[in-house]
Amino acid sequence: MLTQTIEFMARQITIAHLARRLDVHPSTISLALRDSREVSEATRRRVCALARRLRYSPNQIARCLRQRASRTLGVVFPYATLPYYATLLDAIYAEAHDRGLHLDVRFHQWDAREEEIAIRSLIERRVEGLILLPAARCSCDTLHRNLSASISFPVALVGLSPFKNLPRAVRGWVGTDMRWGSRQLGEHLLEMGHRRIAFLTPERPTRTSSIGMRLAGLHSALREQPDATLQVVHLDENERPDGGATQVAQRGSSARNSFLVGQRLAARFLEISPRPTAAITPDETMAHVLLASLSAGGLRVPDDVSLACYDGTHLSDFGGVPLTCVKQPIEEMARNLVDLAVCTPACVEHLSACDTHRQTADRPPVRGATPDPNGRGGRPHACVLQPTLIQRASIKRLLPPGPAAPAPRVSRRTLHEQSSGNVMMPRVQTRERSSVRRAACDVKRNSTKCFTLIELLVVIAIIS
Repeated sequence: MLTQTIEFMARQITIAHLARRLDVHPSTISLALRDSREVSEATRRRVCALARRLRYSPNQIARCLRQRASRTLGVVFPYATLPYYATLLDAIYAEAHDRGLHLDVRFHQWDAREEEIAIRSLIERRVEGLILLPAARCSCDTLHRNLSASISFPVALVGLSPFKNLPRAVRGWVGTDMRWGSRQLGEHLLEMGHRRIAFLTPERPTRTSSIGMRLAGLHSALREQPDATLQVVHLDENERPDGGATQVAQRGSSARNSFLVGQRLAARFLEISPRPTAAITPDETMAHVLLASLSAGGLRVPDDVSLACYDGTHLSDFGGVPLTCVKQPIEEMARNLVDLAVCTPACVEHLSACDTHRQTADRPPVRGATPDPNGRGGRPHACVLQPTLIQRASIKRLLPPGPAAPAPRVSRRTLHEQSSGNVMMPRVQTRERSSVRRAACDVKRNSTKCFTLIELLVVIAIIS
């Protein structure tokens, strides 16, 4: 009981209580607790001894209001139960901790209204910066409403922004070139001999969405192989457990729905006939759900179906079947996100040196945000990082691998360079050269017969 009473009192102890106990001014207590030279050593010892005995703890909120610096970054994510978000959040925490910063984390579960509530709560907490992963299908108007002009701290967005006009508080965004990563994955599947590939997605992809960019990268890789097909397996809105995009925008979606969507996509995949030789999922969670569904259906990975996914984490390394995945540079993303959220001159200089903003048709120029803490106009920073293709045992090499499309008039040296690493290629090229030689001999033999017939007709004409 005595311990509980002391702990209760410790929560109520302030500098004013210590000052009344020692009969000194509160400013003297504050100076003594900060080891200031303006108080004597004896006074400092008395103050510290009383603070320890009463278990005094400084009021961090009052200190932040007094110093106008909270040393806290706000983070708003959908949730932290899925591996990719948990890994990225852990990397952001480690980066902020190394800089002496604290994190105040909120979740919106893909609901734009919950996102607005979370941002307002962080404004009241006096955070110094914000790292935001916007809610699904969050329109530019919603983003402007949630990040109003009254926000004075810098905001960093997670992912590539499809919007032309961003709020002034947005200092930039950090994402990865998933189209390039998807092309690398598609070329790897073709090299392994796969020609029937399925891409599983919870919804019909759009061109500007992250899934749409991944699908575009796969199409660009498979376009070079005429006999390769890519089948997109998706769910209609009435088939999704969360009600589809319209319902998600109104009431959000929990992490549990991601597992349910994975189960329904797996069932749809098993109905395909003839079954694709390889399947690609948009995230690691759905890959593990598909892996369990295939095992329940008597199919093995990679013997019966090869499997790959995006956004791989440490779970891809230690699962029952190590998954081939397109892995995002999580640590580098966290470092750039904290740089944007802190937005000190040193961080701005670092971001300017590695700014990879490119004005293309798919990524139009953006306006309305300031890239520096001084309020000068300009475009926000766009940090587009390169993902990495991690090749593991979940993709089987089919025997024989599909031959590459023949290129016209290729030199012998080029054929030798292309054939390195694939023992089947030189044999195919040798057969092609043999067929060409046979065709040339046939033409020569036929031309000789024609010439002999003409000579015979000339002799008959002379005799007659």
